[in-house]
Amino acid sequence: MSDTGREKTVAVRVISPSREILAAKAESVTFPAFDGSWGVLPGHAPMVGLLGTGVVTLRAPGGATSSVAVRGGFVRVSHGEVVILSPEAAAADEVSRGVLSEERSKAASERPRSPEERRARAERIAWIAAREKLAGGSQR
Repeated sequence: MSDTGREKTVAVRVISPSREILAAKAESVTFPAFDGSWGVLPGHAPMVGLLGTGVVTLRAPGGATSSVAVRGGFVRVSHGEVVILSPEAAAADEVSRGVLSEERSKAASERPRSPEERRARAERIAWIAAREKLAGGSQR
């Protein structure tokens, strides 16, 4: 089967309420969904999905990769474009290991009492872990 006429890249945009974090072309995109990791290649069928907290990774033409941490949100794949809308997102150069260490210590010292407090703490820890992964490793 021939790839003639088929796009070789998808346009990817990661957007938070305050700004566009990333706009690039990619040969593939992986992102955290609420139910696991999803991947998109050029020609993917249109879809809308619910994001989880984690790292979005793009593989650019030529093999270089770039990543952004996201804290939930939504993804839309349509007509050769992947748009990720997240209430909070961070590029690697925005991540401070010192700040992450402080956030992790604070979260570790919390003693949630209700299911809602436990869920909120777990979400904060997942957001810390996503940014640690982006920064190149866990601070534990």
